[in-house]
Amino acid sequence: MEHNGLPEYCRCRDEGCELSPSCLACPFPSCLYEHPGGRQCWFKEGRNQEIAWLYHRGKSGKELAQIFGVSQRTVQRALKKGTENE
Repeated sequence: MEHNGLPEYCRCRDEGCELSPSCLACPFPSCLYEHPGGRQCWFKEGRNQEIAWLYHRGKSGKELAQIFGVSQRTVQRALKKGTENE
């Protein structure tokens, strides 16, 4: 039988990824792995939002660097990106 490309004839399994157990049950509108930076970019955005939230509640750059295990320069970049998006 010749494969015509329809999903009914595909033998691949929907195993998802570390973010969702199934591609069909994924909460994202499109696959993170189809975008530049993908998963890493998504995690960095979440981290940067958390850094900005804590900074505005009084944490210093040095404290934030220790909490997140990054350099103080990374904290500065995260805070700068947060202000650019506002």
